[in-house]
Amino acid sequence: MIKTSCLALLPRLAAPLTLPSTPPSPLSPLEGAWSGELVYRPGSPGVTLTVWFEPFIIGRATNGRGVDNNGDFSIQSAQFTYLSADDYVGVITFLKIYSKSPSRLWYFVGTVRKDNNQIFGEWHDSLQDGRQRTGIFKLERGSQSTGVQYVNSL
Repeated sequence: MIKTSCLALLPRLAAPLTLPSTPPSPLSPLEGAWSGELVYRPGSPGVTLTVWFEPFIIGRATNGRGVDNNGDFSIQSAQFTYLSADDYVGVITFLKIYSKSPSRLWYFVGTVRKDNNQIFGEWHDSLQDGRQRTGIFKLERGSQSTGVQYVNSL
C-alpha cells in the first residue's frame, strides 16, 4: 500500500497576488448625474429618469440616488468593470430600489461608451412582484441642476 500526502496531490499554485497599499483612485467620469429613459417594451412610451452616482472605485460597490415618474429611489451595489472594446470602456451594474417599496428592486446592466457620455443596456424588475419584466434603458451625462433630460430614441 502506497501512502501519499493529500497535499502532494494538489497542483502547485503561484504565490498570491499582493494588493497595492493605497486604494485605486475614483472613476470620476462616471460620478454625478445621468438622465434618460427606460422602456418596458418596444413601442411603449418610456419612463424618464435621472440618477446620481457617487464616485466609483474599481473593486468596490458604490451607491447613489435617483428619481423617475414613479418616485424617488436609491441606487445600491453599483459596480464598474473595465471592458476592452472598440466603442465601450466598461460595464456598469446597479440595483434600483424605490423608497416606497423597499422589497422590490430592479437590476440594471449596461455598457459605458468610450466618450463616457452614454450608458445603455437592459433592466430586469423584481421577481417579488411576479411580472418578471425586462426592458432597455439609456442614460446620458446630465446636470443635477437641469433635472430630467428626455431622450427621444434608444
